[in-house]
Amino acid sequence: MADWKETYNDAVNQTLYDYNETRRLIDPDTTEGLKQVREAMIEAYTPNKLLAQKSFKAICLRQLDTVIVEKEGDSQQGGHILRVKARIPEIHSFLPIPTGPDDYTTLAFYPTFISPAGPMGEQVITPGSPIQVSFGNMTNFADPIFEGVYDIGSTTDSDSGAPNAPSSKESYDVNGRPAPAGGPAACESPCYVGVHEPYTGERIAWKRVETTKYKKGYGGLTLRKDSAERLQKVIAIVESYGGIITSSGGRRGLGAAVSPTRSKTSLHYTGRAMDLYLGSGMKDPKIDPYVIVLDESSPSGRLFRVYVAVDDGPQITLDAWTYKTPLTNKKVTVTRKLRDLTAIFKKHGFSRIPAMRSFMEKGNRLGAEWWHFQDITNLKRGTSTLGDELQKVWATSTLIKSPVWAYRNYVWKSYGFGK
Repeated sequence: MADWKETYNDAVNQTLYDYNETRRLIDPDTTEGLKQVREAMIEAYTPNKLLAQKSFKAICLRQLDTVIVEKEGDSQQGGHILRVKARIPEIHSFLPIPTGPDDYTTLAFYPTFISPAGPMGEQVITPGSPIQVSFGNMTNFADPIFEGVYDIGSTTDSDSGAPNAPSSKESYDVNGRPAPAGGPAACESPCYVGVHEPYTGERIAWKRVETTKYKKGYGGLTLRKDSAERLQKVIAIVESYGGIITSSGGRRGLGAAVSPTRSKTSLHYTGRAMDLYLGSGMKDPKIDPYVIVLDESSPSGRLFRVYVAVDDGPQITLDAWTYKTPLTNKKVTVTRKLRDLTAIFKKHGFSRIPAMRSFMEKGNRLGAEWWHFQDITNLKRGTSTLGDELQKVWATSTLIKSPVWAYRNYVWKSYGFGK
């Protein structure tokens, strides 16, 4: 078995590894002495091979959150900006090896490669995928640029809504070597590959759902097809009353960052969950599209009920919460034409989840969770597993390289998957 450090530093970019036959030599018979010395020094200290290298093959360590940029006139193009932590083995051989995609301390040493803004759509770049990168400044490797992927697997939606077929190209571990089929035991060095059971069921297609673009929210989202069709029924009912459904997104990429307000086992990964736009409620209940109240009957005391403002509906007076309520204990009394959106979602298979204690006790806005609705149709408590649901929408070859796959044996509880 080869030494793992040797494996980790093997060349991926062959043009950097090969002997350079194009080196310019000095002719002592035709060049005077001082000029020879000057040219020799320039030749010795100029990294010719790297200057000639315009792009590099790198190994994805982790995909960071995608940034949405609004189009501003003709000077700035709007769209998605993808951000990826990646390793170029020939250049980053001196850096420590990440123990996994959640090893943030080590990942901080690596550059963040950024794509130009544009209509790239939602992409999932799993750890271990080979990608193409470059630098705006090749002299000191500044301005890292993400150029594309060699192998994403099933990542984006086609016009027909069917999942993309997995690429036939080889996938790699973080060391730049082809990922072994036998899981971690087959790795000669740390890699993000896991043992898995093959999935033989029929994969569910992705489907995009159009929503109302409100302020900085999205104009649509993507869910698994059956959940998307249930959501479309919710939207049809709400719009028939004169209300709107906003969006902060649906399906979440397998490489998306986990944080105290982002669950590592969220139904977003399975394509079953959607978020209303966070800025469409709890800002100013007198004009927001949604009015949010605390459901006093909930056992946890942390469940919110969401009402949607409509043209056709009863006048209702509510003591609405804002993002400041946990800190000020002040609510806003409003009287508006409203419909119970939580009840409409529930009728079509979607449930809510409790607010996090970080919001209820400290006012952390990202923990409010009033916006989150998830399709729990056919999920069986104590029986359904996260792995089962993931494999219904993602290729197994993609899943085994993702950090989410580590929790595949978690079972369905009341509001999510757990041990």
